[in-house]
Amino acid sequence: MSYTSSWPVFTECDPCTKFWNRNEGLVDQNILMTEELMKTDQKNIIIKERIYILTNKGYFYYQKQNTLRWVQLNTQMSVKLIELKLPQREHDVVKVIRIKRNQRVYACFWNSDFQKTFQYFKRIAGFCVCQNFEQLYTFQDLLGKGGYSKVYQLCPVNRLPYQQQYYAGKVYNKVEVNSKKNLIQISHLIRQECEILKKLNSPFIINLFEIIQLDEQLILITELLRSGSLYQLLKEKVRIQEVEANGIILRIALGLQCLHSLGYVHRDIKLENVLLDKDQIKIIDFGFAEQINREVLTSGQGTIGYMAPEIFQDQPYTEVGDVFSLGVVYYLLLTGKSPFRGHNQENIMRANKLCEIDFSEYCFVNVSQKVIALVKAMLQKNPKHRINLNEVIQSLRALNPIIDYAYRTNSVDGSQMTKQAGIRSLYLLSQNSQDSLRGQKTQQNRLNVTDKFVVKTSTFRPSLVNLDSSHNENEDLEDNQLPGFVVEFLFVSMNIMNNTKFP
Repeated sequence: MSYTSSWPVFTECDPCTKFWNRNEGLVDQNILMTEELMKTDQKNIIIKERIYILTNKGYFYYQKQNTLRWVQLNTQMSVKLIELKLPQREHDVVKVIRIKRNQRVYACFWNSDFQKTFQYFKRIAGFCVCQNFEQLYTFQDLLGKGGYSKVYQLCPVNRLPYQQQYYAGKVYNKVEVNSKKNLIQISHLIRQECEILKKLNSPFIINLFEIIQLDEQLILITELLRSGSLYQLLKEKVRIQEVEANGIILRIALGLQCLHSLGYVHRDIKLENVLLDKDQIKIIDFGFAEQINREVLTSGQGTIGYMAPEIFQDQPYTEVGDVFSLGVVYYLLLTGKSPFRGHNQENIMRANKLCEIDFSEYCFVNVSQKVIALVKAMLQKNPKHRINLNEVIQSLRALNPIIDYAYRTNSVDGSQMTKQAGIRSLYLLSQNSQDSLRGQKTQQNRLNVTDKFVVKTSTFRPSLVNLDSSHNENEDLEDNQLPGFVVEFLFVSMNIMNNTKFP
């Protein structure tokens, strides 16, 4: 794929001379939508009505006699709702779906019922780059700002049955992007992130629904996660109890497993790049992601304090590089401290490069030796000695078979859990919470986590927030809601105990 300019980020550049592919091709049989549509091409002379089929992998086709005419929709093509004057009918204007493969090759499709046209358009927009916004969404609250973009809450204008009530829109403005010195690199990273996300299908990776390219804006439509990032969670809690941390790391590892299976590495796993919503955990920000190269180091991208040491040695970055970054996240969750600390960027980089990490019980309060050993295996300086991702997943499942069971089944029945106070007591007992809280309280003046990073910045700095009052044994559950993840764990635990015969 080649792009000749930095803006627009996405342009129609599918190499072809005709709209339909007429040679034999592998057409996906998992049908997403079937509808009678009328069609005309760029000459706008002949209108033909046929049944068109769209599949889950973006194949758009129709059958003519015993052969198929097909095209596989992708981000090198655009789709737009436009008004079209019909030939020989000067006063007839219809709203049509224009699919454009390049500047010379396009075709228009529509149904006499506009609602059917709109439904087909929305499905096609999930595969191509869309060029409409006002007909689809309205801007609501500003959720956050980044170095190159802003994130807004969006509401669908004409919400279809399968759509969510709200979405997140990551907005890049032409003026702001063009003002950056590394404009070409930014555009490349945006395209790369979108293309990778389009290939991924995991409950632990953010869903990219649509790419909307306008004259002055590029808007990425994703699912909306309201609970913030792991960074925000850790900032509030200081440290995460072992069982909950294991579950979080397992979910991130399963998301990375999906990414690695397609031949990519993330390269920027950190607290800020994991979003939460109730019991959901999603990896975001694939701007640094790239194809795995086992021969040479293709780039030194990443966030200081999370980077695998082999990057500093100009060694290839493979799947175990992501394991190291995940190990840093694991360490942070359990200890509330970064394994690499310093007063400035240079000191942090030096500590990251040396990779001399404190694994003492002073850091790991109320953490089992098995978990400490797993973190240590993930943070091995030599990538050849580092545990791989599949072994991480196996170890986490062995540590928490009940939690893994909950993830696998997603069919937890809470009808037996009638005493909320009992649920909470069981949770607190399982976490050794009171002893842990005392241990955390003694650490409050010993925390030393920097917020200065290079390449990409991380702003983690833990703080103690009303620990004693927030974990009072006698307060109502409504005032101290358990995370959905923990309730899942307790439901399954009780089901197992209720069906187990003890001697």
